[in-house]
Amino acid sequence: MEDSFKSVKTTSESDTYNCNYLNGIIESDTNENGRYIKLIDGTLICYNIVPATYANTNTWYEVITDFAYDFISYPNVTLTVRESGNRTINVTYYHYFTNRIGIKYNSQNNAGGTSNISYIAIGRWK
Repeated sequence: MEDSFKSVKTTSESDTYNCNYLNGIIESDTNENGRYIKLIDGTLICYNIVPATYANTNTWYEVITDFAYDFISYPNVTLTVRESGNRTINVTYYHYFTNRIGIKYNSQNNAGGTSNISYIAIGRWK
């Protein structure tokens, strides 16, 4: 757990001694599904890096991954391919829910390999 993001519970509406409260972070943690940050205004940010393995050029593959924390409604999602080398990787999401995302990807110029797809999802926890 990242203690620098961990909030201390208070009984006061204003906590001038807690930097995280002033910044709006009330909880931040890591689990097997990635990382999440909960803000006091109800905003939830989840992010992770997902390995994407492929064997054939121009064949679409898919991976389904859970968010690190469940949203109460559909979040906004951005995907990025984290790639080194001379590969062209197409990536898109084909469905997502409040608790998971399905990602589709393919390689246009490489017969096989593994790339990393990072996502960030922003929505509401309350």
